[in-house]
Amino acid sequence: LIRDFVHYVEKFEEVGGRETEGQIDRTANVVRLMTIHQAKGLEFPVVIIPDVQRYKSSERDNSLFVLDRHKGFSVAVPDGRGTVARGAAFGHLRERNQQREQFESMRLLYVAATRAEDRLILSGATTESDLKNLQTTLRDQWLAWLWQALELDEHPQSALLEFGGGAQIDMRVTREMR
Repeated sequence: LIRDFVHYVEKFEEVGGRETEGQIDRTANVVRLMTIHQAKGLEFPVVIIPDVQRYKSSERDNSLFVLDRHKGFSVAVPDGRGTVARGAAFGHLRERNQQREQFESMRLLYVAATRAEDRLILSGATTESDLKNLQTTLRDQWLAWLWQALELDEHPQSALLEFGGGAQIDMRVTREMR
């Protein structure tokens, strides 16, 4: 899925595609609080994306039907014994929907992160016990994706990470004692 997303972004950039752009008075020297959708097409010297642990694809869908505009419709049927029977088509369509939601979440992270001209600040919080899971989890959460992309472990330390092209990440870890 990550490979497909990167391919999509490359193709999007090749054709010069842009989503509907927001409008802003660039002469005003103010701080703006915006949704990611409002910021499409705009750039700012500094962008702050708070609470990255909160951004994720939709939670598991427990509905008894699934609809895919290209592949059709399927239902899960109560079997009379307190469980629900779901066929292969149902599972396939639900998986396609989950992949679509994950892709959209990745696209939103891309849009949010590429609004920054000079500095991008990402902040997030997690419990000490969740640190172990972040490096291996498959959950669709921005914090987990960033954690894995930076190859962090369960004992992160504040550091300045250097990347090609002069890019730097100033990672600051704060532990709150309870």
